[in-house]
Amino acid sequence: MCAEVIAKGAEELAAALDGAAADLSARPEGLRRAQSVGLCRRWPRAHFHPTPELFVQTGGATRFEGPEQRWELSSGEVGLMPRGVPHAETPLDGATRYGIVVACCGRAGFTLIRAHAPSGVKGSARSVIPTDVLSVASERGREAFRYLDEAEQAWAAGREAGEVAVDLTRVFLRVLAEEARRAEPGRRRYSPLVEAARAVARSHLADPRLSVEWLARAAGCSPDHLTRRFRAETGGTVVAWLTGERVALAQRLLGEGKYQVAEVGWACGFAQPSYFIRVFRARTGLTPLAWRRTRAGELASATTAGAVMVGR
Repeated sequence: MCAEVIAKGAEELAAALDGAAADLSARPEGLRRAQSVGLCRRWPRAHFHPTPELFVQTGGATRFEGPEQRWELSSGEVGLMPRGVPHAETPLDGATRYGIVVACCGRAGFTLIRAHAPSGVKGSARSVIPTDVLSVASERGREAFRYLDEAEQAWAAGREAGEVAVDLTRVFLRVLAEEARRAEPGRRRYSPLVEAARAVARSHLADPRLSVEWLARAAGCSPDHLTRRFRAETGGTVVAWLTGERVALAQRLLGEGKYQVAEVGWACGFAQPSYFIRVFRARTGLTPLAWRRTRAGELASATTAGAVMVGR
């Protein structure tokens, strides 16, 4: 894939975000949101993320289902998914064919995914297939996701605060559009196929259904082809890389101290806490709880040492 094609995709994604921001200016009621549920927990067919997401519906509709809620995002609307909310997504066609753009937070920036859903399959079995994936290394873009947290807090405060939520969401969309246009298409470590697979996987680590077969289907190739290309370019297997990414995410969440160990496992795609503990210990030599305590002790020691140095 040449740099011109990549740049064109970035511009189209940025234009979709700008268009959504303009639509919210004209029709603030076009902003929808899932209800926060407090404790992050499992839900049938659902997954949740430790960071908020934003959905821009460009065609058709998406049905979201989760604890005590079910709602649809229609074409032209923007959906806010607060952090920690379990949700299952079902693509629906309407007057227009299904299309969506999703903004996901990353460790060093953010990812924009534009997707469609092939016709011929109905209900929850219908898959959403990425057509464009743009990963942007941007501290400004990553920090912009706090606007979504603030928008959720403002919206929960009452009807009048809903205007603040809309304004914050519009700012978020504008920032990501600007950063997407600034992305440098030449900085790619791997082929477009492997880069896209890695970006999509990182945005779906919480989904226990994530697998080589799922990624291959999303990339439009066979599992064998993806496996060969991934090993040839990275030197490792897709499965081993996925496990490493999930454990790395678990370490970050454990270090933050916001979630229980079981919640961390679910947020990283481990359906059973016992399996999460076994995989985590195999990778780090410690159980998640022991790792958290060790990490907390290291931070406390570093804080004490810093205070001593300042006092001298």
